Amino acid sequence: MAAGAIARDPRSAESREQLASVYADAQDLPRLRAVVVDMEQESPDRADTYYYAATVRFLEGNMQAAAALARRAVSLDRRHARAFALLAIASANLGQSREAREAFNRGIDADPRNATIYGNLGLFELRSGEAQAAGRAFAEALTIDPRNDQALEGLAEVLDREAKPGRAARLRARRR
Repeated sequence: MAAGAIARDPRSAESREQLASVYADAQDLPRLRAVVVDMEQESPDRADTYYYAATVRFLEGNMQAAAALARRAVSLDRRHARAFALLAIASANLGQSREAREAFNRGIDADPRNATIYGNLGLFELRSGEAQAAGRAFAEALTIDPRNDQALEGLAEVLDREAKPGRAARLRARRR
């Protein structure tokens, strides 16, 4: 579908963004890189151009560059939930807990129905030793998407830590 959009309107920023989304979801770094180069040439000042450039850096393991590019994306579009989520994860990987938590919250404000952001916040809280906060984030993700594997496993881990292995096992059994 995305390739067809490019074929119909190859100069369209939206077509390139759609294609970048497909490659980013597949973590197809070589193809994503190529599309991002085109985006940077054709539409350098769009939030999605910075977001997908940040995604490339993230997939390459360059968290510093990923965070900087994600910050630029959200400065252009304060409602770019995916860019806030990427900024949060990159910041967490850099050990910048305050910035990560703030970016997660901004991402949730931008898209309160995004179960993935809640799931990632739950993982962050769990790794930070905040089991109750993690449980709340995972529970919210499951309210949005009752079959979210990440949230089911995360909440099961919280329950394991609370010495509730029976409940944890029942959650794990619900995974896809």
